[in-house]
Amino acid sequence: MAYNRKGYLLRAKKIQEIDREHYEPYHDSCHKMVWRTHIRPLYGCSYKTFLKYLKARTDEDRNPSDDNQLSLF
Repeated sequence: MAYNRKGYLLRAKKIQEIDREHYEPYHDSCHKMVWRTHIRPLYGCSYKTFLKYLKARTDEDRNPSDDNQLSLF
């Protein structure tokens, strides 16, 4: 059975949306506080995993050329 990343990408997209709603740079609501108050109780993931989800490229971030065949140049 082949492995696909649908579940991972959906979870990453939801976590990124929650982070965008609650993150305030240079305030009390930094990424760690968002993780502590919103992500950890809901998803139960570690802070390091949370940061990996934030860096994940979801469908919105992908270029249309990513789905095409690779080119040499």
